[in-house]
Amino acid sequence: MNILLTAFEGKSNSAKVLLDNLSSGLHSEKLYLRNERDISVSQVISKLEENNYSFIFAFGQKPVIKNKIYLETVGRSAEKNETTSYSYSDLAFHLSRAGYPVHISQNAGTSYCNHLYFHILEYISRNRLNTKMLFIHIPYLKNITDISNMAEAINSYLKAQKKPQKISRLQPSS
Repeated sequence: MNILLTAFEGKSNSAKVLLDNLSSGLHSEKLYLRNERDISVSQVISKLEENNYSFIFAFGQKPVIKNKIYLETVGRSAEKNETTSYSYSDLAFHLSRAGYPVHISQNAGTSYCNHLYFHILEYISRNRLNTKMLFIHIPYLKNITDISNMAEAINSYLKAQKKPQKISRLQPSS
């Protein structure tokens, strides 16, 4: 199971700092995105053309929130919306148990984050890739009490995704 982790570049960008603190390894890699809308989309598409990823987790920063995490479910353009196919309930449960209130959002913003999310979800759908993507917004650095603790919560979730035959506690039984 291959996982791509992305965040936009920038010294004081909380998403970049979080990505710095996440573990990469045999089954995951990090991609630092340029702060240019179309170039960042091209960077991810290039990775998708080179590799088969099971999951893409894209991180961005959201103003005004403090010690909360927003799981974005929709990328928007002027003409249409793309909805993630990633089943995020386990992640929401995991992060909540780690002490981070989780909000499920249908508004990935109006700029870089939303642009990236919409275009990559559209690319995945158009090319019928077996890749699931989720965009995750975190607060600015000044609004995160302990970024290493937040990274550890996400790392533990990612480790669980790499284990074969993971059974969800939140999905109803058939």
